[in-house]
Amino acid sequence: MMQLKAYRITMYKCIIDSKWIEVSPLAVLVGKNESGKTSLLKALHKLNPFQSHPYKMAEEWTIGRRNQRYISQVIFEASIELNSENQLKLNP
Repeated sequence: MMQLKAYRITMYKCIIDSKWIEVSPLAVLVGKNESGKTSLLKALHKLNPFQSHPYKMAEEWTIGRRNQRYISQVIFEASIELNSENQLKLNP
């Protein structure tokens, strides 16, 4: 089993740089309307979706910075912890 420990989102919809956000068993998103709560959840959903939702640069790049977009931009980074069984599979 893998467990998400932290993530970072950059240049996604209204999020320029979320910085690293640590994940705990219980998480609460609080913020004003239009502050990026749904964008954050949509970016997290792309990590492991039930149905594939490919990234669409023309629609999901940060508004107001579309002249700065480039194809090699990393949108989502994650720190994932593997249990001992999965670590053995990676390091025989």
